[in-house]
Amino acid sequence: MQIFRIIFMVIAAVALVPLAHGAEALPLGWETIANNGDEAPGGDVGDLFRSYNPPGLNDQGLVVFRARAAILGGSQAGGIYQLDLNGPDPIIKLLFRGDEVPAPNNLAGAYNEFPSTPRIDPNGTLVATRGQHEPVWEYSAGGEELTRVGTAGIYAFTGSSPVTGASLLGAAVEPDQVTLTFPWYSVPATVTGTRFDQFPGAPAVDGNYIIFKGNYTDLNDGLGRTGVSGHSRPLLTDSVQI
Repeated sequence: MQIFRIIFMVIAAVALVPLAHGAEALPLGWETIANNGDEAPGGDVGDLFRSYNPPGLNDQGLVVFRARAAILGGSQAGGIYQLDLNGPDPIIKLLFRGDEVPAPNNLAGAYNEFPSTPRIDPNGTLVATRGQHEPVWEYSAGGEELTRVGTAGIYAFTGSSPVTGASLLGAAVEPDQVTLTFPWYSVPATVTGTRFDQFPGAPAVDGNYIIFKGNYTDLNDGLGRTGVSGHSRPLLTDSVQI
């Protein structure tokens, strides 16, 4: 049934027009943009769409949506997709399960899930989505022990390739065990080196800004906290904690 939500939300948004008082309703021109049984781009041959989340639609007719796919009788796949309603091109894949996570990634970690609905700038092409994945960063925690971290993030399309906007790498340090490797991924307005624990929900996107919810552990008392953070191009962090 979810496919009907996609068709209705997308087509109704572009096809409904105001009617003058007393005018007869005109028939709507419906068009299927994705359907169960269609092959999902970016996956293996035989990966077919099977379920969907509500899509995002901007003023230029660009649609982004999350969909699950699978080979008949096989394991679940799927990803994040985009379609231009005003163009001749088919649906394109933005991210797919198994794709390598963008830098920083010294472990070649790959995506394994996209838990939330992707979002698109109402007036532009900036897209952001939450992604879960394998650990992406290995570093020395002192001595011979190596630590692997970074299993979630907020990923943005500012062009044709994804970039990492937010990550769980805010506590990773250099071999001196003091210098932060990625201080821009630390939770702002907290103890230096505090990392995010998770990014629940879906980000919001508008113009040059991406706003997201972040959970973290307060290093002063060990209690869990929640805040709302934002990135602006070139994805520098600002934050208001709540």
